[in-house]
Amino acid sequence: MNRGRHRLAALAGALIAWTASAVGCGRSGLGTLVSDAGSADRPGSSADAGVPDARAPGPDVSGGPDAMDGAADLTRRSACIPGPPQPISLATLDDLGGVFGIVAFGDRLVVGGLIDRPIDDPQAGRFDLLSLTGGAITRRDVPGGIPVGALLAGTAVVYRLGTPEAIPGGWQFNYDHVIRWDLPTDQTLELGLPPGRATDPLASLAANPQGQIFWNVKGDSDDGIAMWDPATGESTLAVEASRILGVLDDASNLYWPGYDESYRGIISSRAISGGPVALLYVAPSPIPDGEATPIGIDEISLYYTLYADSAGGILAVPKTGGAGHTIVPNAQPSLALSFDRTHIYWVDQSDGSTLRRTPKTGGPTEMLWSGPNRWIQTITVDDCNVYWVAANPFEVFYRGR
Repeated sequence: MNRGRHRLAALAGALIAWTASAVGCGRSGLGTLVSDAGSADRPGSSADAGVPDARAPGPDVSGGPDAMDGAADLTRRSACIPGPPQPISLATLDDLGGVFGIVAFGDRLVVGGLIDRPIDDPQAGRFDLLSLTGGAITRRDVPGGIPVGALLAGTAVVYRLGTPEAIPGGWQFNYDHVIRWDLPTDQTLELGLPPGRATDPLASLAANPQGQIFWNVKGDSDDGIAMWDPATGESTLAVEASRILGVLDDASNLYWPGYDESYRGIISSRAISGGPVALLYVAPSPIPDGEATPIGIDEISLYYTLYADSAGGILAVPKTGGAGHTIVPNAQPSLALSFDRTHIYWVDQSDGSTLRRTPKTGGPTEMLWSGPNRWIQTITVDDCNVYWVAANPFEVFYRGR
C-alpha cells in the first residue's frame, strides 16, 4: 500500500487506513474496525480493505522520520542511552490491538496504539512510556480516541487523534484533531485551525527544532499546509496549493508531495517564511507507478520512495533541485522506515518481517533483524539506537546503531 493509492481511494469515498514514520509523511491510522469471523484465520486478510491487519505487512508508521515524522533532524532529540550491538527485546505489549507510532525521547520510548478490546466495546487508545534504563512501563490513556502518526516536536509528542464512531458491525475512526502533548508537564493542547480550513482526514504531520508544527488542511477549493507556532500559540496557513499529499520540513523550508495535472507524482518546496514555490522532482510516469513519497531530509538531500514497476526503490534528490540518484533499486519499501546521519532503515513489502539498513550514499544492504510472521509495524532512531515494534505479539526491540 502507498500514499497515492490511498489518496485516490479516499477521493472515491472509500474508507481507508493510514499507517506511516516515522517515518513517510506521518500519515498513519485506522480507518475502520469491523467484525468478520470468516477472515480471522487468513494471514494478511482484513474485514475491510481499509483495516490494518496486525498479522500482515501493512500497518507501518515511520516513527521514523515519519518517516517525514522529522527523524532526519537529529538536533531535536534529547540525550539517549546507547544500546547493545545485538537486538534485544525491551517489552511485550500484548494488550494492544494495534501500534501506530513510536517516538524516542532521551531514556524513554513513547509507543502509541489501540487498546485490544472486543469489537462491541467502545474503542480507546493509549501511550506506553518505556524506560530504557529499568524497563518500567508507564501507561497513559488517550482521552477521546487513538493516537496515530506520533512525532517529536521539541519536548512534545504531536499526534492525530482518531475519534471512534460506531457503524454497523464495528467502528469508524475520524481524524479531525491534532494534539500536542508536552512530556515534561504532561499537558495536552488541541491545535487550532487557520480560518476556513479543516484538517485533512489523511493529514501528515511534521515539526522543526523551533517547535513549529505543520499538517495538511483542506479548504473549499484547494489544499493547504497549516503551521502552529509556539511563539504565538496560533495556527496560520503556511502553504496554499492544489493536490498536496503530505508535508516534510527542515529548519527553514517545507517540502510536500503531490501530483500534477497529468497525475505524475511531484515534490515541491518553499521557505517557511514565504516566497516562491520550487519544483524539485517530477515522476517519469503517472501515479500509481509514478508516485514519489518523501521520507526524510538531511543537510543536502531529500529522500523519497518511488513505487514503479521498473524503477522503484529508495532515491534521493538535492534539496535545491537537480538530478537525483537511486540508493536502493528494485524495492518496494513500506512506510515503516527511518534514517540517521549515515543509513536508511527500512522494510520491504515483499518481506514485512525483516529490518534492513542501507547507507544513504548507496551500497550493500545489511539485515539487522528478522522474525517469521513478526510484521514490523514502525521504526524510529535517535543518536544512539534503532527501535522497532513487531507484531504477533506486539513487541518492542532495539539495538545500538
